[in-house]
Amino acid sequence: MPRIETPKHRVQRAFAPFIFKAGFRPERLLTPPPLPWLATFPPHNDGQLPINDSLPNSEGSTASKVVLVKMKRPNGEPGRSGERGFNLKSTLNLPKGIYEDMLEEVNRLANEHLKVAATITNQSQDALEVVYKQLKTTFPVLEERFEGDWPAKAMIQSFLKNTSAKSSTLKSK
Repeated sequence: MPRIETPKHRVQRAFAPFIFKAGFRPERLLTPPPLPWLATFPPHNDGQLPINDSLPNSEGSTASKVVLVKMKRPNGEPGRSGERGFNLKSTLNLPKGIYEDMLEEVNRLANEHLKVAATITNQSQDALEVVYKQLKTTFPVLEERFEGDWPAKAMIQSFLKNTSAKSSTLKSK
């Protein structure tokens, strides 16, 4: 048998990892998955079930206790687009006509209790609290569905931002 000559220097060969050569078939389930439209799930907060609640069973019965979770303020500024803000009307998701009625009430209350030539940071906290309280009594959905006064504050903030900008342009002319 002839002799094979070996190279004088070391040769480093690179091979593809074994995971690229292996093929995995999807696992087949022996039973069909449960149908999600037959189960009723209780409301939960941040992936955690409320205390003393159990998961729904396969027949679709609901949990024994239902907890209403209030909506927190989203990140960003109301009226800004993209990641820096949110659309207030679509975020609140109120029944038809209520959002427009709330805007009219915000305009009326702001003109009555606040300095419309100044932004929200230059308003007195007591006057803002009065407006928040009156909005909550006029529209109880604000207290039922939302955590804190953020919807009312966002509406007032955008209203005052617009009116203060208008008054500053009128002063400059």
